[in-house]
This record gives sequence, C-alpha cells and structure tokens, in this order.
Amino acid sequence: MKTSLVIPMPNEVNTLDDVRKFFTDLKAADYIFHPDDDFTEYSNTNINDGKLLNVIMQRCWVICEDQCTGTDDIYTIAINIQYPENTPIGYLL
Repeated sequence: MKTSLVIPMPNEVNTLDDVRKFFTDLKAADYIFHPDDDFTEYSNTNINDGKLLNVIMQRCWVICEDQCTGTDDIYTIAINIQYPENTPIGYLL
C-alpha cells in the first residue's frame, strides 16, 4: 500500500522561491523527481497525494515559464536542488 506524504504541502506557489522551497521539501522527503513525471506513478505516493503533487508541479511550471530568465528554468532548478554538488549543470539538460 502506498503511504501518505511526509512533506508539507505548500498553500501557494507564486514565486521562484516558492518553487525552490517545494523542490527542497521533495528532496528532504527523499523524492528523486523530474518535473515531467506523474507523481501518481511514484511507488511511495498514494493516488490522492500524487494528484495534489501534480497540481502543485503544474503551478511550478507556470511560475517558471513566467519568471525564469537566462539559463534558469524548471529543469535547472530541480537538478541544482537535488544535486547541489553538480551546480550548475542545468545547461547539460
């Protein structure tokens, strides 16, 4: 049986800092994720939590499309948070 999330769900995602905080919370909960993934398919996420994570990630996409500049994008942010020892490697994506 899939478990409930152990990460705090953000009430709102309105800024790039909110996106970074959400991604940091995912990492702290031991989620290795890709922004294109469907969270309902994650083995450690129940279907309802997965659907909620998908909605939050979609909002992250909107924020990143509106607010990212230069080489900064949703993929770069995700990689740099999950693998900070490789920062910056986003240009390789």
